[in-house]
Amino acid sequence: MHLEDFIKFVDKTIDELILYAQMHAGRDYTDYELEFLWQIYGSKIVNGKENIVYEITDQVFISPDKIYPCVNLIIEQLTPEKRLRILGRRAGYEPREFGIG
Repeated sequence: MHLEDFIKFVDKTIDELILYAQMHAGRDYTDYELEFLWQIYGSKIVNGKENIVYEITDQVFISPDKIYPCVNLIIEQLTPEKRLRILGRRAGYEPREFGIG
């Protein structure tokens, strides 16, 4: 998979994650700001969807045939400041060609 296609995939995945959360919570999160945090010690918070897409891409996409599989994205919490926090975890598998599932 090429970098541009992977960026589109990550963007779409974030949209689907938010939609899934809205369906299960029965709430609308369209007016919430997004923030992202990798679940590793010392990770910094990344704000804004575009920045989150590039953060995930930078940490997961190495080359067209070396992409870390199994990245979990979890909506961790809603903050009082109307922020939707997404937590990311990358499994310990070696990078490989892209595959869904």
